[in-house]
Amino acid sequence: MTTTTLKLLALIFMFIDHIGEFIPNTPEWFHWIGRLSAPIFFFCMAWGFHYTHNRKKYMIRLYLCGVGMGCMNILFQIIGGKEINNNIFVTLFISSFFIYMIDLIKSDRKKE
Repeated sequence: MTTTTLKLLALIFMFIDHIGEFIPNTPEWFHWIGRLSAPIFFFCMAWGFHYTHNRKKYMIRLYLCGVGMGCMNILFQIIGGKEINNNIFVTLFISSFFIYMIDLIKSDRKKE
């Protein structure tokens, strides 16, 4: 299974979770299915981070997606009055930042 297939599967799971979140009286199991999406996205982020040629650009893209999604959340709050706080891109960026820092520490120790 490719990472693209995994991402599409996680996207479907996330969509089901959002249906459960925003449509009243949906079954609780919609959220159970949706909770499978985050670990899949984290796996794909770590896999992509490992194999990318430019890790800084990878992290900048995650950061910019997080900021863009945050701006859209603020816009939805102003227009619709509904607060949305589910921005996984910020969490993916922070995780990639920690992976980057751990790799820097490991590479510095190998030089000594």
